[in-house]
Amino acid sequence: MRRIRKGDWSTLLKTSFFAIPILLSTGCAPLTDNTETRSAAVTAETIIKSVNDQREYQYLTLENGVRTLLISDPDTDKAAVSIDVNVGSWSDPEGREGLVHFLEHMLFLKSEKYPELDGYREFIRSRGGTNNATTYAQSTNYYFEINADDLQPALDRLAYSVSQPILDKQYVDRERNAVDSEFRLNFKNDGWRKYITEGMISKSDHPYAAFSTGNLDTLNNDDGKSLLDDLKALHREFYVGSNMAVVVYGKEPLSTLQSWANASLSSIAAGKRSVNAYKEPFRKDQQGVRINIETLADTYELKLVFSLPSTLDDYKVKPLDYISQLIGGEGPGSLHSVLKEKGLIENLYSYSWDYAGAFSELEVVLSLTESGYKQLESVTEATFSYLELLQKEGVKETLYQQTANLASIDFRFKEQSRPVDYAMSVAKRLQNYPSSHVLFLPYSYESYEPELIQGYLDQLTADRVRLVVSAKDVEVDQVEPFYLTRYGVKPLSEAFLKRLESPETISGLSVPTANPYIPEDFAVLSAAETQQEVPSLVIDQPGLRLWHLQDQTYQQPKSDLKVILSTTVVSQTASDMVKSWLLNRLYLKALNERIYQASEAGMDFSIQPTSSGLELSLSGYHDKQPELLYSALETVQSVDFNEKSFKSVKDALRLILKNQSLNTPDDQAYYAMWNLVNVGRFSSEESLQYLEPVTLEDLKAYRRKVFEQAHLDLLVHGNVSKQQALEYSEKVKSLVKQPAQPYRSSIYDLKAVDTLNLQLDIEHTDSVSVLYYQAKDESVQSRAMYALLGEMLGSDFFRELRTNQQLGYVVWGGANRIKDRPGLAFVIQSPNTNPDELKRRMLAFFDDQQKEIQTIKEETLETYKQGLMDDLLKKDLSLSKRTSRFWRYISSDEIDFNETVKFAEAIGKISREELIRAYDTALLSTDALSIEIKSYGTRHQDKKEESEESTACIGLSCIDMTGVPKT
Repeated sequence: MRRIRKGDWSTLLKTSFFAIPILLSTGCAPLTDNTETRSAAVTAETIIKSVNDQREYQYLTLENGVRTLLISDPDTDKAAVSIDVNVGSWSDPEGREGLVHFLEHMLFLKSEKYPELDGYREFIRSRGGTNNATTYAQSTNYYFEINADDLQPALDRLAYSVSQPILDKQYVDRERNAVDSEFRLNFKNDGWRKYITEGMISKSDHPYAAFSTGNLDTLNNDDGKSLLDDLKALHREFYVGSNMAVVVYGKEPLSTLQSWANASLSSIAAGKRSVNAYKEPFRKDQQGVRINIETLADTYELKLVFSLPSTLDDYKVKPLDYISQLIGGEGPGSLHSVLKEKGLIENLYSYSWDYAGAFSELEVVLSLTESGYKQLESVTEATFSYLELLQKEGVKETLYQQTANLASIDFRFKEQSRPVDYAMSVAKRLQNYPSSHVLFLPYSYESYEPELIQGYLDQLTADRVRLVVSAKDVEVDQVEPFYLTRYGVKPLSEAFLKRLESPETISGLSVPTANPYIPEDFAVLSAAETQQEVPSLVIDQPGLRLWHLQDQTYQQPKSDLKVILSTTVVSQTASDMVKSWLLNRLYLKALNERIYQASEAGMDFSIQPTSSGLELSLSGYHDKQPELLYSALETVQSVDFNEKSFKSVKDALRLILKNQSLNTPDDQAYYAMWNLVNVGRFSSEESLQYLEPVTLEDLKAYRRKVFEQAHLDLLVHGNVSKQQALEYSEKVKSLVKQPAQPYRSSIYDLKAVDTLNLQLDIEHTDSVSVLYYQAKDESVQSRAMYALLGEMLGSDFFRELRTNQQLGYVVWGGANRIKDRPGLAFVIQSPNTNPDELKRRMLAFFDDQQKEIQTIKEETLETYKQGLMDDLLKKDLSLSKRTSRFWRYISSDEIDFNETVKFAEAIGKISREELIRAYDTALLSTDALSIEIKSYGTRHQDKKEESEESTACIGLSCIDMTGVPKT
């Protein structure tokens, strides 16, 4: 389960500043929304949807008050449900912090109608699905996605889990430990540490200051009954119909979905909708202050926080979203561009959210360089200088209409997302906005109201700001009690306040101008003479292969281009990899303004290093793609790097590598495993050693070497002709001087060697154990078998080792394919058990599961197989999803566009006898285990001393891979 920090939930509602729709479309007969919400009651005469959206919608309010949106999509392979409950961590009773989050955990275990422990999770997983829940500040969201044929029984199980859970006292202490483990997981996470600390510096009686996660102290159960009583009381009060918004997404007609929704959701009791009465969270003396927070990571961050009136009623104007875009812009003349050019920041972004009618917040976050940190007051003054400029010149109808135009375009050509993501976001909007706007809301810029926008801009003043400064060496004098974060708070000096009230004008700053990448041509190419379903190889010559496919399915004015420049140069040594990262960051720095403007206009451009070379991607509206591509290629070929830029990216990369040691133990251990399997991957410690001696001249020489001799693979897919694809290939071909053979990095064949044992020295309270089992070959039969084994083991592994044995919050396992070699990986991070015991428990689990595999019924096996096959063969939801699938085959150089079909067919052919034999070979044979990685937490150092393998090592250099065969 996940908790979301205060306000983060509303990022689901944040927009990229899209606007007015092209079409209003009815999905149902008029229905009245008579629930009492903050907004006026609405009549759902129309549900505004995109002209390209062929799905049908129906909004209704059930007799028990549940607001429900039904979505009928006959073409979907996946069904989804999201139930959003209008209660979050802000409703925790005093002294029971984390109770709402704890209840979220408990609801997954059993229900009156489905009393089998973890039966809901197992049902979802066995049918190609996923499920989870998230506790936010003001709501809790439960959701699942499943193969489309299984929607009705899955909906019924979730409905009863939420409405009629069995809150069994025998599981209370188990889940308390799970919540506490989740809390301790983030002990070294600076994001959580900062969030909790900032919250404390607010009104003591406001939930903004509350501890939302919960731990063993706040969820005390010494008397064995009060915690269970409090859970039941919380459920009775808040888990009622008028407090819930539900989205049901399926392939069936609306009438069928309505019948199912009525049958299952009627199990929810009627009751009164909870009302949020909270307003401004800060006292006057908690604004106009500087808050210093000591971090664990080497980082420098400045954040400006403004608390403002709610914008909930202004969703058709979006004043704070508009302002946030102006502040966070990265085009010419932006605050980002000017400060970055001065070497003062690495990144800048701005965002806003509304706390469901209580109040709004706007934040400006600046990731500082060391130089910027030393000039902190100047950076702050520059930010206020830009705010002053926006207050004078930022409220322009031309800028607002550009935002509205981009929104109109994006809503018109909106592509489908995963059903579960769509259901979640819509369910959350349904809590606070009219049903007519729940689809259109993120794109709604329907009214230009300059006085309203100006009013919010004028409130961004020095006396209202909270300057949050995060670094390792800030001045602190207090300690936050949960994460033990050191912090300090001081009012801004009168002299500094005056500087911010009348800031110095900064040369080069300007409000945004017209975006040159806004598309104008939306014509879709007529159908090609030859109907193709997969790309054709148009060019196949030394150093260059071009694949092209004109889209015939989505009929969107969009196209995708993918390029991989493959060369052995990038992954021969750790030094090469470091130079590859540096080169990539310099390119992105040089291209940043153009990339940002293009992204605003609906195009995405990226260039990134891979283990095989450099990968370039371009996607979005086709109209202005040639201009962006050719401009970017010219920059890649001719940009001249200077010492200032080089030092900036080198410093940034150094901090990234150093701070990786603060990742959670499960992350560090898993990626150590991943690096061990892949040839040419190096630990952050090794990379740091090779970073320091790299000079600008070294990098320039490396750059020449990269483009001296290489191979190019291109995929052009979408609303683009073969002739245009050929023109692209001619331009891209100019990058390389001499052709070379295609190169793809490889992995180690670990079946040829004994188990690799790596012990890491991770500084954390928790221990971790990772076990990895590599398959003997890369055949489609092996891939199918390991995928099926992973699907079957995952839920039982979680239920037994997390729910029953309570070994920790992070418990997961299943299929783990690295490149084309299948495998199985199992991970446990534990606050209460040492890694040797974790390994023993996992091995015991595998032994016990042998009996389950040997006695599995044919119908049960078929259910798992069909669920996995359905998941593999699901339709591509969008052009970009289809491009990614094609590119996966091309970039791996295993070019068989029908591989997924063969994969699914191989799963379908697996017999019970083959499964039993494969299980024994994969997990129980003496040579099955390929890699074991462990780390002893600070709580288990005594066990480390007792271990026979007590020598800790950091980095992959601990293991000599010389002589290990490569695939």
